[in-house]
Amino acid sequence: SRFRLSTAIHIHLNSKTPLHLTTHERRSKPILTKLRFYGLIDHLEQTIKCLKANSKKTAWSEYYENTNYSDAAFGVKKKIIYDWLNRTKYSTILDLGANRGVFSQLASSMGKRVISVDSDPLAIEYLYLQMKGQQAGTINLFVMDITNPTNGCGWDLKERYSFFDRIKPDMIMALALIHHLVIKHNLSFLQIAKFLRQFNSPIVIEFIEKGDSQVQLLMINRGDVCNNYEEDIFQSDFQKYFSVDERLSIEGNHRILYRMSPKEDMN
Repeated sequence: SRFRLSTAIHIHLNSKTPLHLTTHERRSKPILTKLRFYGLIDHLEQTIKCLKANSKKTAWSEYYENTNYSDAAFGVKKKIIYDWLNRTKYSTILDLGANRGVFSQLASSMGKRVISVDSDPLAIEYLYLQMKGQQAGTINLFVMDITNPTNGCGWDLKERYSFFDRIKPDMIMALALIHHLVIKHNLSFLQIAKFLRQFNSPIVIEFIEKGDSQVQLLMINRGDVCNNYEEDIFQSDFQKYFSVDERLSIEGNHRILYRMSPKEDMN
C-alpha cells in the first residue's frame, strides 16, 4: 500500500498528520480548507471503488467448479429452494456460508432482502462483482467466520451489538454448511440447532452424506468425529428445536434438503 499513490495518501500520509497541535492551534491554522476536505473525501471514495481483492485462490473460492453436483442435480436444488422461498412471504433471508452467492442471488431476484455471510473474502468479492448494477432485491455482504463472529463492543458491550444480535432474519438458509461446522470446527448437531433456534426463524438446511467428495475431503485425518456424522443423529438433534416440514433428496448425489420450523415448546 505504500507504493500505490492513492493508498499511500489516504493511509500512510494521513497518519503523519500532526497530532501534537492544541485545539486552539488546530482551529486557528486549519490543515485543510473545506473545499480541500471535500476533494479528499471524493478521492477516497474513488480509491475505494478502484480497490480489487487479491486474486489468489482460496480453499473454497472455486467450490462450484470442484463440487460433484451435475448440472441437472444442481438445477433440481435451485428449483427446490426457489419453490420454498416462493411459497412464503418472508422478506429478509440470512444466507450462512453463502460462498459465491448463487442462492443469495436467487432470493434477491425474488425481491428478498438477503444478508450473505461467508468467511472466504474471495467468494464474497465474486458475489459483489456479480451483483453490481443489479436492481432486483438487496444483498448485504459480510466476510465473517460464524464460529468467531463480530462481538458487541463499547460500554458494557452494548454500544454496538454483536452481529447476530443486530440481524432479524425471517428465514435462514444453511446450504452446504453444517458438514464444515461439525467436521472442521468440532461442533455437534445439537449445538448448531440451538444456535439457529435463537433467531426464531424457519430454516432451509442441507445435510450432505459421507459419500460426498467434499465431506470425504474434510474427513481426512478426522476419524474422531466421523461416527457422529450421520443423518439420523442430525435429524434427531435438530428435532429437539425444530419441526421437519419437508425432506427432499436430490437424486444422483449425497445431498438432502430440509425445511424446518422452530418449535414453540422445547421442553
